[in-house]
Amino acid sequence: MIPSEKMRVCPGQRLGNYQIRQVLGRGGFAEVYLGEHVYLGTHAALKVLTGPLDEHEAGAFQREARLLAGLIHPHIVRVLDFGIQDGLPFLVLDYAPGGSLRKLHPRGEQLPLATVIEYVSHIASALQSAHNQHLIHRDVKPENILLDRDGQVLLSDFGIAVLTQSMRSAHTQQIVGTPTYMAPEQLQGHACQASDQYALGILAYEWLCGRPPFVGSPTEIAAQHCFASPPPLRDRIVSLSPRVEQVILRVLAKNPAARFPSVAAFADALSEACASSSGAVSAKGSASASGGGSSSASPLPGQRVTSWMHPAREAAPTSPARKSDEHDARGPFGSTVLDNGQMDTPSSWSFFSWFAPRRPVTSHLVAWTLVHGLVNGYFSSGTLLLFYAIEGSHKVAAAIAWPLSGGVLLLSLFCVFLAGWLAHQRTGKRVAGSAAGSLAGLIQQITAGVLSHVVPGVVLPASFPLLLLLWGILGGVLGLLGARRRMYWHE
Repeated sequence: MIPSEKMRVCPGQRLGNYQIRQVLGRGGFAEVYLGEHVYLGTHAALKVLTGPLDEHEAGAFQREARLLAGLIHPHIVRVLDFGIQDGLPFLVLDYAPGGSLRKLHPRGEQLPLATVIEYVSHIASALQSAHNQHLIHRDVKPENILLDRDGQVLLSDFGIAVLTQSMRSAHTQQIVGTPTYMAPEQLQGHACQASDQYALGILAYEWLCGRPPFVGSPTEIAAQHCFASPPPLRDRIVSLSPRVEQVILRVLAKNPAARFPSVAAFADALSEACASSSGAVSAKGSASASGGGSSSASPLPGQRVTSWMHPAREAAPTSPARKSDEHDARGPFGSTVLDNGQMDTPSSWSFFSWFAPRRPVTSHLVAWTLVHGLVNGYFSSGTLLLFYAIEGSHKVAAAIAWPLSGGVLLLSLFCVFLAGWLAHQRTGKRVAGSAAGSLAGLIQQITAGVLSHVVPGVVLPASFPLLLLLWGILGGVLGLLGARRRMYWHE
């Protein structure tokens, strides 16, 4: 018998050998209750999955629950029991009275580097144990990291996404997960072990600087995961070691093959980077003391700072050789996130998958400014030619000419803005974006002026020289707007 969608567990009700005492939390796919064993008097957390189950779904739930019950690790919440009662599937889990890391560290709080490394080490150890058994978590986030009575971290909800997905696969194409922490390949519906590594990297980034790398609506976050580079950590923490930043940026690579070979390797690399940077700082301090010189105190790694300096970036480490058994997630972006935080397919984002620029190993300021300014200005000059042709034509009615020419003009301005954004993405310098935008604006006008003599129907205004000057200034302003860091880094 399929239960009603409105059926809920009430305090005092009995599930298996446990008496329900109180509600601990409710989510989109499950409700968590505190239960007391009717014979032993011990406490446990009972997670009741919402939604009806048919016979096929009940079998899938039992198979997955058996796998999760065999997952034993010091930093994983154990599945003690499971069952289906009156059509309600439930799991019996270890009770973690310390709450979650989200409760311990609210949004916006920055953690010391040593604390971040400790958290990453414990969670990576739990994830690696599961990966060795061919299990993927799929929803690593602060709300799913709990604290036991001794304050030790425990990774919870392991496989809950798998259970929900297997139960609902016949009814929906939604992808389970939290957009803020989902890897690009997971957004495409192809989660792999490297997806958990990516989510842990997002957590490390958020713990270090107080916010995740990508913010906005669920749709905007999904697009940034697939197309945008994360803002450099050293823009927020100037004292952070470049080696630590390189490790974080590598784990956040768009291609799973470019990340670390395993989540344990990521944790080891982060610890080694911290140790090496600490050694370098100690050696530098000793040399300064022996020389008798005095210098201003530098903030410790992970310490909150208010400076917004823009230090030079070091090249990200090269990608390791691709393994034959790893999943290739370089395909088109096949999923979007709905406003309710769930996933839907298909998507038209794949058309733009070629567009996202990646910062090269070396970024030459002048070279990239000229490339994006000249190329963007030249190839978008056709929009200005079309604008002048529409404006100079007497065959097009005014009611149509004005909106049409206005749209074409906006398109040409967007191309100038785009030149500035691309140059900034390549170099990380705002001046490059402004210069590229100004150059693109000038090239647009100059090319349009040259081609106007050979393209019939194009009429240049008498004030064309003045327009040339104004377009160069306007291009510089638009390029500067395109180079603003706040495009993906909201205050």
